[in-house]
Amino acid sequence: TDELYNAHKSSTYLNRISFLKGVALIHTAQEGEGRKLLESLIDKDEAPEYLKGLARSELATLALKNKTL
Repeated sequence: TDELYNAHKSSTYLNRISFLKGVALIHTAQEGEGRKLLESLIDKDEAPEYLKGLARSELATLALKNKTL
C-alpha cells in the first residue's frame, strides 16, 4: 500500500487510501502505526464522515481485541 499511497498523494481518494493503509497496518501487526494513521484520518476536516466512522469502528474493534486478550 505504500506504493499506492505515494503514487496518489494528490488524489481525491487519498483519504480512502489512508483508511485502507491504516487497516492493513493493524492486520500486519503494526498496530501503533495503523492506529496513528486512523486517528489522523479522524482529525482531518476534509475526510468524509463515513470514513471517519469506519476509522472509529476499526479503533474500537482494536481496543476491544486488546482488552479481551
